[in-house]
Amino acid sequence: MRNKPYGRFIKRSPCVACGATRHIDRCHSRPHGLEQKASDLKCIRRCRKRHDEKDNAPAHFAVVHNLDVQSLIEFFNHLWELKQRENRMTATCTNCETTFRHVDRNEDGSPYIEATRCAHPGCEIYLCKAGCEHLSFACDGCGLRFCEAHGLNFGGNRLCIACAAEGLELEPECECRQMDGDLSDARGCPLHDPMSPWNVRLRAVTAAQQYETREKVIA
Repeated sequence: MRNKPYGRFIKRSPCVACGATRHIDRCHSRPHGLEQKASDLKCIRRCRKRHDEKDNAPAHFAVVHNLDVQSLIEFFNHLWELKQRENRMTATCTNCETTFRHVDRNEDGSPYIEATRCAHPGCEIYLCKAGCEHLSFACDGCGLRFCEAHGLNFGGNRLCIACAAEGLELEPECECRQMDGDLSDARGCPLHDPMSPWNVRLRAVTAAQQYETREKVIA
């Protein structure tokens, strides 16, 4: 199990074997599967030299340096838990205004909220996994998550603007009915009837694209 914040925490302290403070590695110290690393929560601190020494003779390393590896792992886990309790904060999602309590901190000290950026190019909205679930959608075309502002409904599907535009690439054939003289009846024609699904989609996509263009010019 990967835990990057814990890995960084491990690397900030001296080597448990010799006290070195430079070139500290997080050394996985528990059994694991072939070609797999153990959980990051089973790491202890070793300098690069002692890390290599342990890899070359793992059965003798703890004995040579008089280390109780399991106790060290539990000790570091306990310190990490205390640190997490001290660092936890209250934060509010800027999109849906959901309040999250006891959240961790980012490296810059700001509160950490697990969120996904809207997949629309240039959109700066981040969608949390709480209230934003009701203010966003997964596109039925590409499967990516978007904020509500970048979605269009067609034929029972919720599509992002890009997927909606893809459905317009192939222009439908004219099915107008010929009338007397040069007149024709466009009703029901997928190409010339203003209310045909293709034309409704075309107007919606065009309006969305024009709006985005205006917003970019204003910005």
